Amino acid sequence: MAPLVEEVTGLTRPDTVVIETVLWTDWIEQMRRVDRDRYHADTAELQPDWANKAAARITIFNASRARKSRSNIPAQTIPLGTARSKILLMPEVLREAGRLDDDQYLHCAIAHELVHAFQYTAADDLADLGATAYQDLRGVADRDYMFLVEGHAYWADRQIARTLYGAPLADGPGPGATKEFVALTKTARYSDSKADKERAITSVGDIIDRLGATAFNQIWTRPDLVPLQSETDEPDLWAKRVEASTSA
Repeated sequence: MAPLVEEVTGLTRPDTVVIETVLWTDWIEQMRRVDRDRYHADTAELQPDWANKAAARITIFNASRARKSRSNIPAQTIPLGTARSKILLMPEVLREAGRLDDDQYLHCAIAHELVHAFQYTAADDLADLGATAYQDLRGVADRDYMFLVEGHAYWADRQIARTLYGAPLADGPGPGATKEFVALTKTARYSDSKADKERAITSVGDIIDRLGATAFNQIWTRPDLVPLQSETDEPDLWAKRVEASTSA
């Protein structure tokens, strides 16, 4: 799968990717440790005042609390350092989604997470800037890293699905999904998230179609080209800004 991700994205593959199957509760705990370690590293580097520290702790607390609500996230990639990442795969979430025995879905889910590992290899500070609790101090409060990172990963996994299976795979629950999971996909939060995802995929695809993957990949080492929050509702603004900057 890694060679295919490399071909589609034009990014350099990481040296090491570990895939670990975990319980949903283990995922919560591992992400809590990631948040804690990032908070301590950022605090040591930025030396924030007490007000910024308090705000950062509230941000981390809210993120941790949100994870404790049952989600439809079957996997997550965690950077481990230069060119090294770990993919956490949650079989119980896949089972609830009716996808645990769906080989095509699993292939594309792994491809999606591998794209994140490739992204982190291209930009060592990507995860830290995108998830810092000190957005103002880092100068990224007006940026939408999720729009970039997930839009690119979903765009890539759809290209890979076309290569492997002739067309992108259908979204949503699979056969045998639990009633609880199906109900989750009918919430306003899920619908809003799906709309955001489609807008991000379209935006990334438009830029790559216009400029090519090589020009697009400059974004990973150009934080100034990460989309602004104000550009995600009108993605053409982001595309024009990237085009103007990369062609200058």
